Amino acid sequence: MIKNGIKYDKKDEKIYNEIVRVELVQLAPRYIPELLEISMNPEVMKTVGKGDIWDKKKWMEKVYKPYNWVILKKGAVVGYIALHRFLNFNNALQIPIFIHPYSSGMGIGSTAIKLLKEQKINKFILGVVSVDNKVSQKMLEKAGMIF
Repeated sequence: MIKNGIKYDKKDEKIYNEIVRVELVQLAPRYIPELLEISMNPEVMKTVGKGDIWDKKKWMEKVYKPYNWVILKKGAVVGYIALHRFLNFNNALQIPIFIHPYSSGMGIGSTAIKLLKEQKINKFILGVVSVDNKVSQKMLEKAGMIF
């Protein structure tokens, strides 16, 4: 398989992750302008929750709360991933994730989920996806989530 012009052997995922250079950092106010650009895009947000656009107020509610990360690729903001309480279950968290359209399809989402799973969180982590959202299903599967 070839991704981003680089031959990629699935057996050596670590090398691919180093090439992609994805990292998670705690959400902070300085990232909000870039995140607003992503979250104001209806194409991105149509697969997140109810499809609502996230404005600055919504972002400020999330700043400094645990389990909210910005996804960086080579230091640039390319998305957001978090763990939010799932319905009324105390032991389960769901993963909202969104990626800038320019960075979509590069393995960033699945890499971010793998990094998130390394955080040692003692709760069930769920990927809640519409049955019609094949792209997100594939991303979750690639990250090792089970359907």
